[in-house]
Amino acid sequence: MAVTGPISDLALTDLLNMVRFRGGLLTLTNTPRITEMVMYFSPGYVTGFSVDRQTVRVDTQVVDHLVAVAANPMGDFVFEPKPEASLRGSVRITVDRLALFLVQKVDEINMTREQLPPVGRLYRLRDEEAAVAETLKHLDEPDLVNFVVATKGLLYVGVSAGRLAELHQMSAELVRHYFYKLELLGVVVPANRDSMWASLDQALRPKTSGIRLVGAPSIGRVPPTVVPAAAATPEPVARPFIEPERRLFRKKGD
Repeated sequence: MAVTGPISDLALTDLLNMVRFRGGLLTLTNTPRITEMVMYFSPGYVTGFSVDRQTVRVDTQVVDHLVAVAANPMGDFVFEPKPEASLRGSVRITVDRLALFLVQKVDEINMTREQLPPVGRLYRLRDEEAAVAETLKHLDEPDLVNFVVATKGLLYVGVSAGRLAELHQMSAELVRHYFYKLELLGVVVPANRDSMWASLDQALRPKTSGIRLVGAPSIGRVPPTVVPAAAATPEPVARPFIEPERRLFRKKGD
């Protein structure tokens, strides 16, 4: 028999404990940033996880997606007993371990909340890929390693916690927490928004080879003239010769 209800009435850890020894399918809908999360259970284990029908195969990413629900209980849940759910096989996490990780991560965020960077602050990787890979070897926290590996493409140019949370369907608080820890470890540094966009704008400028456009085009007018860049002041233009009017209006006797 299916069990349904609003997530706000039952803490996520309590919900996990309720179904921990049953095989079935737990669906969370209308949660923060995610339309649908599906968890597959065999007795004592989470054996599969998907986000908006995209399979998740990394244990730490399962925790990261669930943090938003644990910290901000919104949406609805449906649990349907289904023995065949154990055949999903994309992950294999004990329910007890998953619940413990969720509690630990939410507690960490709450303890560091006053030190977390603004959601709009840009961060970038401090070093080149080789140096970052060497740094990651010494990190003891798999969730930080997986976070950097999954987001390093955007971290090369600079990205904010808000943007990463939107793209990766994660809690913005969790991304801020990761940035806070990675900055302390020297893996990421704040990116200067002005200088970054100035560099990007410069890189996208067309190569003119000393030729520039004078004047701006307007509707119904002749396009601007191309002149050498060295010509700072245009030469005065001579007035056109106008034929004397006496040829058009001749006096009598001329």
